[in-house]
Parts: sequence; C-alpha cells; structure tokens
Amino acid sequence: MSNETGSDSGTINMGEYKSRLDYLGFTPEIARSLEKLKPWAEKIGAEFATKFYDPQFKNPEFSAIVSGNGSVRATLEGAQAGYMIAWFSGYPDESYIKYRQLIGDRHAQIGVTPQWYISSYRFYETVFYPMIRKHLRLSKTSAAKIIGAVQSLAMFDQAIIMDRYIQGLTDQIQEVVDKVTVAAKSVADSSGEMSHTAEQAG
Repeated sequence: MSNETGSDSGTINMGEYKSRLDYLGFTPEIARSLEKLKPWAEKIGAEFATKFYDPQFKNPEFSAIVSGNGSVRATLEGAQAGYMIAWFSGYPDESYIKYRQLIGDRHAQIGVTPQWYISSYRFYETVFYPMIRKHLRLSKTSAAKIIGAVQSLAMFDQAIIMDRYIQGLTDQIQEVVDKVTVAAKSVADSSGEMSHTAEQAG
C-alpha cells in the first residue's frame, strides 16, 4: 500500500492487524474506494499540510518541541502530506504498519506526548474533512462514507502509534534500570574490595 520507508525491526503479525481493521469495519472494498481518490489526495496534500500545521505552530510549546529536536516546519508538512496520502493508497500492508510504528518510536524519542499527538487528530475534523466535502463535491451520503473510512484508518493508526509509543517509553525505562543495576553492582563490588582490604590491614 504505502511506499514510505518504515522500520525494518520486528515482525509484523498481519493477522492481528487485519483483525483490528475488520473490527473497525475497514474492508478491501472500502480501501479500493479510497484508492480511486488518491490523485485528489496527492493534489491537495501540500495545501492540507499547511492548514493542518497553521494552528499548531501558533502554540509556543509545540514550536519549541519541533525546533528543540532539530526539525523544521517544511519537513513536518511533507511528512504529514505523505501520512494523509497513505490513507488513499490501498489496504494497509506491512510497509504502512511499520511506518506508523516508526512514528510511535520517534514520538517516544523526542518527547511528543499523547497530549500533542492525540489532540492533533482534531485538525482532521476541522481541516481535512471539510476539504473532502468541498473539493470532491460529493453527495452527503458519499462524503459521509469517505470520511467514515478515513476515520477508521485514523483510529487504526492511533492504536499502532500509541502501542509503539508506550513500548518506546518502556524500553527507555528498562535502559535506565539496566544502567542503575550495573552502577549499583559496581559500587557493591568496590565496597566489598574496600572491606576486604580493610580487614587485611586490620
């Protein structure tokens, strides 16, 4: 589905993710209906990404997170456009899922908390869905179906990204625990050697 480069680590259980999509009511038929709109999604990708980030970059805290991690708005806009276009690229495959996992890993690394990630999805409500209704000139019923399909994929993405975000934090905590354990053992060994030396001196 997606031609984005994802993480090569880990094994993808496609059966599990298919079950998630089934639960959300997202079928290959629905994916094909979205895929027909990919040329439109590619055409409006840049415009959408700009409108998506306009309100977010007005927040000093958000801007500080971005600049503090050596990124720039243009990079984020390009990634966001690609993220959206992937919804119109067919049924989710391993590449699609790995890229979403990579987003979760990256968020954990740079400190993009769920406060920012989850809340950003409201901008699809205020920016992207109105673009679907306006630009595609669909009937209310057809527009509702398209938006419903995109919402299903958005929920699917959130679950994947949050899974990896939590795993990323867990890995960071385990790394700290391992370092503390090694340091504590080193201190204990040094104390033992000092006690032994003191006994010999005594």
